[in-house]
Amino acid sequence: MEHNNNNYEIDLSINKYESMLNNSNTDIKILKNKMIELKVILEK
Repeated sequence: MEHNNNNYEIDLSINKYESMLNNSNTDIKILKNKMIELKVILEK
C-alpha cells in the first residue's frame, strides 16, 4: 500500500515538472535534476 502511494506521489511530481517545462524552457535543468532524483527513488 505504502509503495503504491509513493508511486502516485512520484507521478504527480512528474506531471508538475512536465508542466513547468511547458511553461518555460529555462526549467529544463531543474526538470532533468528532478527526474534523476525520482529515478534514484525508484531504484531503491
